[in-house]
Amino acid sequence: MITADTFIDLVNSSNTCCYFPAGVLQRDMSYFLISHATQHLLFLINDYGVPMFKAISKILLTGFLTLFPVILTIYLLYWIAVTSEDIMGTALRWVLPHASYFPGLGMIAGLIVIFVVGLLMKAIIVRQLFAFSEAILLRLPLIKTVYRAMRDLFDFFKPKDQGLG
Repeated sequence: MITADTFIDLVNSSNTCCYFPAGVLQRDMSYFLISHATQHLLFLINDYGVPMFKAISKILLTGFLTLFPVILTIYLLYWIAVTSEDIMGTALRWVLPHASYFPGLGMIAGLIVIFVVGLLMKAIIVRQLFAFSEAILLRLPLIKTVYRAMRDLFDFFKPKDQGLG
């Protein structure tokens, strides 16, 4: 590993003029100056011998993979809110007088509809009706493939019933 002193000696002996910002020489990193006939390149090489551009691309990929689920979740929530407002808002404008409607009422109505469907699914009769309609959907060729995949995806996120003991 090259220390700061040997690096400065290497730079001074190369007959080039290099300016480094304060604090550029750190304890855990090594810097090499590679000179060519027409250009001088400074490569950053970490302790494992990974070139700077590969290390930067790994850092960028890690950042992307970290932020992608967060951004996707925020966008999905935004899309659900906008779609709910659009669909339920249009239905509410037909039913309610124009003066009593305000922006966001469609989203609130959408949440109420989702809550009511969740409550209805607790009833045995509604569950049997849903199972019957689901059996019909699973007999249709193209729909059964898409429906089964979506059901499996949402079953993965469904809360599990946990007994005591």
